[in-house]
Amino acid sequence: MSGMFAQLQLDTQAVFGAAGAKLLGTYELELVPAFNEVGTQSPAIVIDVGGADGYYAVGFARIWQCQVIVFERLAQAREIIARNSALNESDAAIELRGECDEAELHALMQQQPRGGLLIMDIEGAELDLISERVAHSLDGWQVVIETHDFARPGCLAELERRLTPTHDVQRIVSRPREIADFPLLSPLSVALPAARKLELMDEQRPGAMTWLVGRPRGERSQ
Repeated sequence: MSGMFAQLQLDTQAVFGAAGAKLLGTYELELVPAFNEVGTQSPAIVIDVGGADGYYAVGFARIWQCQVIVFERLAQAREIIARNSALNESDAAIELRGECDEAELHALMQQQPRGGLLIMDIEGAELDLISERVAHSLDGWQVVIETHDFARPGCLAELERRLTPTHDVQRIVSRPREIADFPLLSPLSVALPAARKLELMDEQRPGAMTWLVGRPRGERSQ
């Protein structure tokens, strides 16, 4: 209904979590400025590790007209990504793969001399994939990683340490939604009471989330 993916089509029977927030366009509002900044650079490729229902994979393929490689280990989720991709006629732009490992991610970084955007949300396994060598190979890439200290204590600080030599790293912390976040142009904005609006925007997080946004400092290493 709103936001950077306004007019994105989602099968309402094929959304992994926070369906209300995604359909309203308020999902992960905290990251929108960072993604808009990336968009000004017209990235040629997005690598999405932990694709879930394809919200980001399909959304970026649609608005940026770029290639997207999306990794998702769950077969059910891959089927959902395929459905949402077809619904938006994005099949040609999206390459759907299974579980990603460190070696495959490192190889992909090496194959993309211009860099691009890496998004990652894999419930604590981010520390395994962003190894020291992968972090070094990301020096031409924009990076957005959802961290999970509650699942793997210390991973936030360690990932920040690994990225800092090549990136300016920013921490972004989630915040509770407010009535002002609700899309004003939605027909629901008049019909629904305040409590229901907040309920629809609730992403049902276990607590405050922290993302690391990495902006590359210099030229890609050879």
